[in-house]
Amino acid sequence: ASRVRIAEAALAQARADLSFSEAQLQNTVIRAPFSGVVVKKMAEVGESVAPIPPGVNISTSSGAIVALADLATLEVEADVAEANVAKVSGGQPAEVTVEAIPDKRYKAVLRQVIPTADRTKATVMVKVTILDKDKDLKPEMSAKVTFLEPEKKEAAPAAGAPVVLVPKEA
Repeated sequence: ASRVRIAEAALAQARADLSFSEAQLQNTVIRAPFSGVVVKKMAEVGESVAPIPPGVNISTSSGAIVALADLATLEVEADVAEANVAKVSGGQPAEVTVEAIPDKRYKAVLRQVIPTADRTKATVMVKVTILDKDKDLKPEMSAKVTFLEPEKKEAAPAAGAPVVLVPKEA
């Protein structure tokens, strides 16, 4: 009976060791938080890396392995002068030109006006979504945004409204 208990304890210990080893193996697997393209490699083979705790700036942390970009969600961050920020609003159409591709104009729309100003530059940051992205657009490219007047619907004359007519001969 005691040999059975010893064997059961050894089996339980072996299962615990297996679970621990499997957990250690899972710690060697690197998973991205979203699907994307690696745009920068920050660690070399053989280097030690550690998980980055929440709230730490990833771009300056030594634990980052790669920089990842989701090219399907590229946006333009632009500074708008404080004096003009009241003239733009969410959903406003815009046109984006990229320095690297000067002949191409991309259709865009203002997604968000960031609710804080940069006092040193007297600007407010806005985020603009490009509607017709293509493979030529890359993260961190220099871009220029031109905001367009929202389309105004022409007011149709009311039915039965009086119309002044003048004879041709007059």
